[in-house]
Amino acid sequence: MSIDYAHVSETRGKADPWSFLRDRDIERMGEVLRDPAERERWAMAFLVGGGLPYMWTRLAANIQDIAYALLDLRPGDRVLIVGEEVESCGWRGAVEEAVGPAGTVDVAELIDEGNAAIFEGKYGRNGLLAAWQWTYTHDTPDETYDAILVAQAAQHCDDWSEASEEFVRVLKPGKRIVSAEALIPGGGGLTRSVDVDIHVQTWFDKLVGPLKVALSELGAYTAEEIKDAFGDRVEGARAMEWRGVHVFWGRKPLRPGSSTAVGD
Repeated sequence: MSIDYAHVSETRGKADPWSFLRDRDIERMGEVLRDPAERERWAMAFLVGGGLPYMWTRLAANIQDIAYALLDLRPGDRVLIVGEEVESCGWRGAVEEAVGPAGTVDVAELIDEGNAAIFEGKYGRNGLLAAWQWTYTHDTPDETYDAILVAQAAQHCDDWSEASEEFVRVLKPGKRIVSAEALIPGGGGLTRSVDVDIHVQTWFDKLVGPLKVALSELGAYTAEEIKDAFGDRVEGARAMEWRGVHVFWGRKPLRPGSSTAVGD
């Protein structure tokens, strides 16, 4: 027997399970459950409150270790991190430890800018919410960095082809860029984790229903999409996915005639 799942995508994030509250629910948990503003406040708390440091330090620390290894950091390196919650997720501390006191870690922290864009309804040139043109390296000289890490920030870039060209410009030949991103289910068409079970969809609908933000309007780039955006600007480009976490990495080509050999 075949099952038609089309109706699932039609109702996902649109149906209102809160309208099915029973009097017994109110008696047990309080009249506050009927307050739309309170439900929105908690929905936003569930969506963004403390999630990133929890995911990265407790659930995906193994992926962080992979990202650090891929950066191929050495003492004295100068590294750029563009990310969200760079401190609380441990990205900065780990990179600083790897490059040592002689190294330099430049950070572009996006969390406040990203949250403001969501709450204020700002859209990028790609038509997606909370995405914008990245100008963080526009004043940076060519070949400044020994490594670049995009840590949970890829969704906020509204043109990855443009950004990839800029990142390669400021990266030294033979050096790596790595992006690691835990994508939001429901954003960018990533809905398999929601569709897998009606309980999961019910919880999802309870979460996103009170929000004024449509998760489908948030940017979400898979590692493969970022890999495609870099194209032949990097060598040894790879992409992987693990439990919704997407990792891309690639190395800037060496100058013609260089005899220094590096692995992918």
